[in-house]
Amino acid sequence: MTQERRQLRFKESAQRALDFLLDRGFELVEFSIRNVRYESEHVYIEMFHGFRDYEVSITFGRLAANETIYFSAFLELANPAREKSLGSRIADTHEAIAKAADGLAKALQSEGELIITGNDELYDLMKQVRFWHFHPEYLREDHPDYRPKDQR
Repeated sequence: MTQERRQLRFKESAQRALDFLLDRGFELVEFSIRNVRYESEHVYIEMFHGFRDYEVSITFGRLAANETIYFSAFLELANPAREKSLGSRIADTHEAIAKAADGLAKALQSEGELIITGNDELYDLMKQVRFWHFHPEYLREDHPDYRPKDQR
């Protein structure tokens, strides 16, 4: 599995996509075959490649708050058309990973200024946002992916 992951070259694609953060006061602090993490003085932005589902995604949060916020939820709120235009980010080839990483990074550059600068109002708002706010069908008991409230 590890050798397979190396051949996908996620780390290289993610770094290339997110290196614009270096000019914004961030530094690369962690990287592996499944994640690349940048931190500024106050916030982190991390791109990762899902262990089982192979989804390329971004999380972010304030360092002092020890929080994790999903960029896809932010994008769904800030610009739903842009989020939808990114399509599926399930990527199991180097080409698909590079495309997903580039798309996410470009969306972060164009829509994520408040994320990058660590705007507390935005971060406080995003702590309240959940996936089912955009997909209420997941809350219906007859939905195949329904999870009871105590399991969410």
